[in-house]
Amino acid sequence: MSTLSDLGFVVRSVWRVVAFSVVLAVSAACAANGASDTTESADAGETTSGVESTTTAPEPGSEPPLELAGTSWTVTHYQSAGAITNLWPDTVITLQFGTSGTISGNAGCNDYTAAYQVSGPYVTEPDPLGDEEQGQGMEISDLTFTEKACESANVMEQETEYLELLPRVEYWSLGEGFGGENSLLLRSVDDGLLIEASPAG
Repeated sequence: MSTLSDLGFVVRSVWRVVAFSVVLAVSAACAANGASDTTESADAGETTSGVESTTTAPEPGSEPPLELAGTSWTVTHYQSAGAITNLWPDTVITLQFGTSGTISGNAGCNDYTAAYQVSGPYVTEPDPLGDEEQGQGMEISDLTFTEKACESANVMEQETEYLELLPRVEYWSLGEGFGGENSLLLRSVDDGLLIEASPAG
């Protein structure tokens, strides 16, 4: 016959088995969660690294080939009556880009000054749909000039045409023109090349 003492021993033994099983189950669950967290952390690290690499990559064609400020040019060709022409013999038109957003020069007879501003990235390949010109956006405004009389009517006409072109400029680029490589090309969207110049000196 079983006694109360024997029954108590059986109950305590059962509880020990149950408690040990619970401890084993909890330990297994914690180990599984730790492995999952490690995997997720590793995956997150790989994803973050990929994003940083993408956002820090430089945008191609966004930097102009030179800083215009402080450069000096001699005009070689300009648009006259819808066609590109060179200057009259023994005449010189100069163009300087200042460091404070101004341009200045001599138009063949009179001196001139204006304000200029560039904007947007420098586009190395024009948009095939025609929405974007090659080069960088440029605006020339607030043009002023002296008004002394020129000795030649041809020089006066050439000067007038050149000065009228400046406010129409919408883009600038550096490339090969009628005067050779590394020419400064000033353009508009509708009329194309307006002014071409070579480095002075």
